[in-house]
Amino acid sequence: MYDGFIQNYCSTVHKIFQEGSTIFYIGLHRPARRGIITTERSGSMERRMERLTADKLDAFIDLRLTQLKEEGTLETDLRPALEDYLHRHLADGSFVSWILTEGNRILATSGISFVEKPPYPGAPNGRIGLLSCMYTDPACRRQGIASALLERIVAEARARDCRVIQITASRMGEKLYQSFGFVRHARFFQLSLDK
Repeated sequence: MYDGFIQNYCSTVHKIFQEGSTIFYIGLHRPARRGIITTERSGSMERRMERLTADKLDAFIDLRLTQLKEEGTLETDLRPALEDYLHRHLADGSFVSWILTEGNRILATSGISFVEKPPYPGAPNGRIGLLSCMYTDPACRRQGIASALLERIVAEARARDCRVIQITASRMGEKLYQSFGFVRHARFFQLSLDK
């Protein structure tokens, strides 16, 4: 019933997956495979895409630490630093995250930090977004959730007139980013400064 209503209502809405009684839709803003989840229900539990708020930071940080462990890059306890960073930058709006929740549980995360650099040809206004925290619970992967979250993040960057979004991607996320038009650049260098 709802399926037919949405498809008839807007020709740019497509069903992207069905899991049990949960149906997810993605509304496309332009011809591509990206979009936003507009409706979802799983039995008696509703799945919601929402902006991260301070009351969900503990669960968000738990997933971020899980992600870093999975990627093999967690060598030290980052919880205090993450708590400090996220509280400050959520409050001032320089960090935005869209999450997918089911009840009180976070199933997937995303994040973007907005920074300014001196203008250069690729970003003539100097505004860039640094993408991070793209993570989906392993039981929820391959359902289009990361794509839907990334669409929201890209929309945030456009609204702030960012000209560039950068990410240091894991191998698992490379196809997703390439499907959005991200291009690998070989001129990136990093110097780690030890204490």
